[in-house]
Amino acid sequence: QYSKNLASNGEIHDIMFLSRPDNVIFDEMRDSPDFKLYVDIRLGGSAVIGVMHAATPIDAIQRFIGRIEVGMIPSVLDTIIFIDKGVITQVFTVKMQVKVPAGMKEADLARPVIVVKDLESDKAMFEIYSYGEETVVIPIEKNEVSPAFKFAEKQIKKELQKHISKLDVEMLSNHRVRIYVPKREKARIIGSKGANIMALEKKLGLNIDVVALEETSRREQKRMSYHITERGRNIIFQLDKPGLTVDIFIEDTFFLTSKTSKKGEVRVNKKSELGDQLLDALDSGKNVYVKS
Repeated sequence: QYSKNLASNGEIHDIMFLSRPDNVIFDEMRDSPDFKLYVDIRLGGSAVIGVMHAATPIDAIQRFIGRIEVGMIPSVLDTIIFIDKGVITQVFTVKMQVKVPAGMKEADLARPVIVVKDLESDKAMFEIYSYGEETVVIPIEKNEVSPAFKFAEKQIKKELQKHISKLDVEMLSNHRVRIYVPKREKARIIGSKGANIMALEKKLGLNIDVVALEETSRREQKRMSYHITERGRNIIFQLDKPGLTVDIFIEDTFFLTSKTSKKGEVRVNKKSELGDQLLDALDSGKNVYVKS
């Protein structure tokens, strides 16, 4: 245990780096020298828990802004644990992505963005990025289904209920819809060689994905971690879970559904139309994620 009352900041700094502790608990972080020492130890390879007072979890991150470069924050802070009255109430994770900030639409506005997510729900809670000469911290508002999509879902459900009584409908984009039906009814909806579903697609003017209710539900789908590589003619999503049906999204737009191989991989041919779209998305820094 070391105290600043008995040694200078420089002496404590030297002692820490000469003793090379495996774990450090840095209590009562307050002024800039404290934050500088925390950053040095953290980047030096030691596991560090910094303790500070803050009204909310995001306030803890705010206190680093201006003291270090914004791009370094995810390297210094990866987890924020908020304790209120002795109880852990929130846990946030901090990661860097290149994406279009929430609320912006144009692809050329993409930039490095620090995304702060709730660990339990994996929902983005805040985004931190440079806007002009300022660093801004923006809360992410809950994404609601647009009224147009709600109306389209209602009309499609009304049309499909002529063929099946129990179903759920989800608009994935302006041109694609997913319907959830009982497993025993899935084959009948698709029809022989896909005849029924193709007739429905032609009538509605939409691409339709059919998913068994017993297999999954849109409310139960969770994002999965993956590693993406290029090998030969393919772009490969490595998930390490063989035989799993997954959905891949670009930003909030459905991209494709596939089943992982025996090696837990999903392959997309770079020369295909889907491959071109995926490469463009990756090159432009769009958010690509996998759900199951």
